Amino acid sequence: MTKKEKELEHDRQTLQMMSRVSKHAEVQQILDSQETQDSWQVVYYILAFSAGCICTTALMTALNILH
Repeated sequence: MTKKEKELEHDRQTLQMMSRVSKHAEVQQILDSQETQDSWQVVYYILAFSAGCICTTALMTALNILH
């Protein structure tokens, strides 16, 4: 291989590596946003469950007072 060919091969490999790093960063960003979304979904379910428990307790208390 000539010096010029080696330089071109090195440049090609460098560009490939940069492309992989860029793709990795994009995938990592997607995963991070998914984790954030999952966290908020868990919070939503906990709040919904808590609200349901409070409503059920209030209804049972009201029924006990009426009887």
